[in-house]
Amino acid sequence: MAFSKGYRIYHKLDPPPYSVIVETRNRDECLMFESGAVAVLSAAEKDAIKNTYTKMMDAYGILGVLRLNLGDSMLHSLVVAAGCSSVGKVQDSEVFRVTSTEFVSLKNDPSDEDRIADVRKVLNSGNFYFAWSSSGISMDLSLNPGGYFVETDRQVANFVETEQVIFLDDQVSSFIQIRGSIPLFWEQPGIQVGSHRVKLSRGYEANAPAFERHFSALRRLYGKQVIINLLGMKEGEHMLSKAFQSHLKASEHAGAVKMINFDYHQMVKGGKADKLHSVLKPQLNKFLDDCSFFYYSGETGVTKSQSGTLRTNCLDCLDRTNSVQAYFALEVRHTHSVSHRDFKLMDLYFKKLLCDMNV
Repeated sequence: MAFSKGYRIYHKLDPPPYSVIVETRNRDECLMFESGAVAVLSAAEKDAIKNTYTKMMDAYGILGVLRLNLGDSMLHSLVVAAGCSSVGKVQDSEVFRVTSTEFVSLKNDPSDEDRIADVRKVLNSGNFYFAWSSSGISMDLSLNPGGYFVETDRQVANFVETEQVIFLDDQVSSFIQIRGSIPLFWEQPGIQVGSHRVKLSRGYEANAPAFERHFSALRRLYGKQVIINLLGMKEGEHMLSKAFQSHLKASEHAGAVKMINFDYHQMVKGGKADKLHSVLKPQLNKFLDDCSFFYYSGETGVTKSQSGTLRTNCLDCLDRTNSVQAYFALEVRHTHSVSHRDFKLMDLYFKKLLCDMNV
């Protein structure tokens, strides 16, 4: 499938304030970033001002807006996918790995570029994907840069809903999993990823209401919940894990939400995943049986529905979480009602796709 840079980025230097607009091939509207805000401009509004802007670059996709509080200043940048490579297909959508990124300062501050080396390294790690179909509709598959983990209200950092969908002739099955950072006010000061300490930034009384709202929202949106906590015994991780357990035990959700603690680094040494099957899965079999997955066929209609989700976390919700979610995605797929031939074909497809994605 042909895929080209479908996003074009312009900026306006004078007169102030500094402004950036982003347009895409398949929409008449565009986005404007100005003075810390973002607005959608209609085609007429865009045409009225576009001649005052200068083209900066083309991009394959927009990954998001990065805001970093650096103490004495705020870094505010638009993150775009400047390079990508195809790794496979899902139905009529082609899956691309992001291979390089560019950062567009939304304050027109050249010094921003010198302060994002670590963030750029994470984003260029090859762990981020998006899908693009022939209809021009795009879907983000993963954007989990990590490094900043503060919950406000009920929203956690690094929250991702992942839906695994399998189409076979007139059969459709779907399984949803979710991930998200520990739902407390916590942080890792600085931007040297991996070298800074974890600290709780607020006390128990300030954490409790946000914790309650978070799980109320999850249960309302997704139904039954079980937590798979992959944090280990390192000083910062252990402290955060104990705080997570204490808040759950004291919350109104304690009786309805179960937490499974699984020290991933200790249990899956050297990449040997046998304990995912022998230790972790047996603790979740009943939940998976009760919550099931969605299944539809043209002959019988909807015969199964999913009524709950696994909520998986490690520290940054990246590698350990990827591994465990991929494991359960493959395990649930084994229960889908398909022919032996189709099952073998799916095995080959999923193993290749997960291998390509380095999961």
